[in-house]
Amino acid sequence: MAGKAKSVYLTVTPKGQFQTVFRKTFFDAKGYNDYVNSEEFKTKWPADQFDVIKETY
Repeated sequence: MAGKAKSVYLTVTPKGQFQTVFRKTFFDAKGYNDYVNSEEFKTKWPADQFDVIKETY
């Protein structure tokens, strides 16, 4: 019953908070992975200060 993912949603929130500071939609997992692993993303949203939430539908 498992199917192929249609889209990947990226949400960035400050650690310990529920307020969304950044949101983006990707239509393939490769685009999501390339974006999250880029140096630009890592410097703008450091992992020690922000939670990165990935939702796949």
